[in-house]
Amino acid sequence: MADNRIKIDKETIKQFWARLNEIKVEDIVPYIKQNKRQSLLAGGALLVLIGLVLLIKWNVAFFNSQADRPAPAGAGLNQAGSAASQPTTTLLPETKRTMEERPQPRDPFSGSLQLKGVITGGGGDNLAIIEAGNVSYIVGPGQELAGGLVVKEVNNNSVVLQAASGKIYLEFNGRVKREASPAAAKQDKQAAGAAAAQPAGSQNKGGDN
Repeated sequence: MADNRIKIDKETIKQFWARLNEIKVEDIVPYIKQNKRQSLLAGGALLVLIGLVLLIKWNVAFFNSQADRPAPAGAGLNQAGSAASQPTTTLLPETKRTMEERPQPRDPFSGSLQLKGVITGGGGDNLAIIEAGNVSYIVGPGQELAGGLVVKEVNNNSVVLQAASGKIYLEFNGRVKREASPAAAKQDKQAAGAAAAQPAGSQNKGGDN
């Protein structure tokens, strides 16, 4: 803070005081009587000067007391409460976003599923960006896509999906690999065996009458 105190030269005060001591009272009274107007003006100027000095001193003391005065006890709490009451906005990426119109995949193994990216370290688990038709998903392990597909693993370069008939491995560049479950493979084998065991002429049975 700037120093507002009035600096007075001590040597000047000493000289002024010495001159006052040289002046005798009996010499002042006749001078005042002879020069009443000048004396009144000098006295008024002196009073104004004293008033200005006192005013400056009081103002400096007032500003110093205001600067040293502590803030009210509840001021900080009120400001903190108002800041806490204001709603906070957090921007998060959409986990499901519809893009331009594309035909939805009827078969999840038809190649319409594409791995577009992998986000590492998403809350402890990696996140995958997968496109299925005209819908883009941001999913992690345990989350479900359309068609009953569940994300099992999200690696740096691939994603493992679990379907009812087996696992699907999605890789970059649109590569999709399928691994059928033992139950699904057994059902396919039984169906193929039944079709092979059926007699060739049974399809035309009853046609020759």
